[in-house]
Amino acid sequence: MREANIAPLPLALAVAVLLSMAAAFPGHGKEIAGNRTYSGDLVVPRGETWKVLPGAEIRFRGGRWIVRGTLIVEGTEANPVRIVGDDAFDGLDVRGEADARFRHAVLSGGRRGAQLTGAAAGFREVRFEGNGVGLDVGQYARVRVDRCVFEGNARVGVLVKRGGAAEIAGSRFSGAGKAGVYAYGADNVSLRDCRFERNGTGLLAGMAGARVRVAKSVFHANGVGILAEKTAAPEVSGSEVTGNGTGFLFTRRAEGTVSGCRIEGNGTGARVEFSSYPVFRGNVFRGNRDAAVHLRHQSSEWEGEATEGDRDGASGPGAPFGPGGGSRGDFRPRDGAGGTASKGGPPGKRGGLTGTVDFRGNDWGESQPQVDAGGSVTGIRDGRVEPYFEYRGRRYRMDTVLLK
Repeated sequence: MREANIAPLPLALAVAVLLSMAAAFPGHGKEIAGNRTYSGDLVVPRGETWKVLPGAEIRFRGGRWIVRGTLIVEGTEANPVRIVGDDAFDGLDVRGEADARFRHAVLSGGRRGAQLTGAAAGFREVRFEGNGVGLDVGQYARVRVDRCVFEGNARVGVLVKRGGAAEIAGSRFSGAGKAGVYAYGADNVSLRDCRFERNGTGLLAGMAGARVRVAKSVFHANGVGILAEKTAAPEVSGSEVTGNGTGFLFTRRAEGTVSGCRIEGNGTGARVEFSSYPVFRGNVFRGNRDAAVHLRHQSSEWEGEATEGDRDGASGPGAPFGPGGGSRGDFRPRDGAGGTASKGGPPGKRGGLTGTVDFRGNDWGESQPQVDAGGSVTGIRDGRVEPYFEYRGRRYRMDTVLLK
């Protein structure tokens, strides 16, 4: 039998064949194009860089996209990349050795859009829609989010956990069941030129150490515009907080500052409760229907006398300062042995409390708050309206709003 005489492929044709094979088998190559469907986990190994080309549509049935190398998703405005998961898909799990980059992409479906741990990533003009959590920023992770859209995520648009850092600019958040952005004990989160609309809560900052800086952003038609709880201390400036059920809610020993904001047309402009002491300066209050400011279960007298037992164990009727939702009253993290960690929590007692919450130097409109014959102040609900509350058989004086 004669051997076939096979001429070698020209070099250019051989290279083209190899590139085609690399695209067809991304586990061994660098690029993904076209439409692809995966069941279970897909892994970008350490030391490899994968690139997803414009117009690619990648579907997952369960599993995760595990990124241990570098992933670059580079769509265009006309041809975005789409990464779509079913209900069992756990999203992108990025723990890469170099910065991941996403531009002009849609991440939809699944429990998460993307989760970062010990990694850095940039998202520019990316749409997160219909996920449980759009973007989950974990410990030692850093993320930059620029001109992105978070829409219809069942729980949270962006979740930043303690130890994570996020810089978010020019982005829009709508339709999140719990919060557009949730900073859970994270102390390095900034928001600028963002818009929050029709979320359960626009921004939620909670737990000891939570620090969020907000500038030039809009919070409109949310259940709560900005919520600070459990010793969080956000800094909000130059923003519009309008048409929400409650504009600002500071609760359970929260602090922070609010300056240069327009607070208009909410049910309540600012509600302060459960030993919280924010400072409001240079804001404009207009047309908040129920009250411009409402203090509720707010007493420095109680705060000065409360014990750890009051905060840890108080619950049920007559215990307004007890923990909510099964959580500890003092909100400090427990150590590994089940005790209370000594670092990161608030002090057991606060000094220098004067029985007032500081709202000096704000613009209240043509009808500045006036004390009427009964001692009440127009648009303010505080200790002038409800002088006392009872706790364990004793009456405590309610705080008042400091206006001058």
